[in-house]
Amino acid sequence: MPESLSVASPAPRLRIGDHLVSARRFTSHHGIYVGNGQVIHYGGLASGLQAGPVKVSPLVEFLADHPYKLREYKTRTYSREESVERARARIGEDLYHPAFNNCEHFVTWCITGKTRSTQVDLLFGLTGGAWGLLLSRSGPGLHALYRWIRSNFQRPHK
Repeated sequence: MPESLSVASPAPRLRIGDHLVSARRFTSHHGIYVGNGQVIHYGGLASGLQAGPVKVSPLVEFLADHPYKLREYKTRTYSREESVERARARIGEDLYHPAFNNCEHFVTWCITGKTRSTQVDLLFGLTGGAWGLLLSRSGPGLHALYRWIRSNFQRPHK
């Protein structure tokens, strides 16, 4: 990956569909650049312990004074434009889960169609051995089940 960049530093011109990775204290936050200085990302744990929905934020707000890197893809299942449309289609979704549906899962799904998180793979691989790695690789099925349960059994907000 390239060296860390910040909004204040000279940065390469961002392209729509870029996968932004912004380092945080113990993790990283992921978003997809959609043009005009805007990023779509899962608001969950973006700036604290409060979960939140998929939303559009200015790049400066997304970064929250943290540097960022671009994640490169050798091949993309969806074009940059299609990836952005996939992200837009999920704006407002409020199904964040740190292990099965986090910001990295979201952006990776937008670009590749697969819900993967290297952070979760690493954590489960280190803490759960073979079973943990199997659990992390079961993400798409568990993610679908989690979304179904949340959407069918979630209590209405008052």
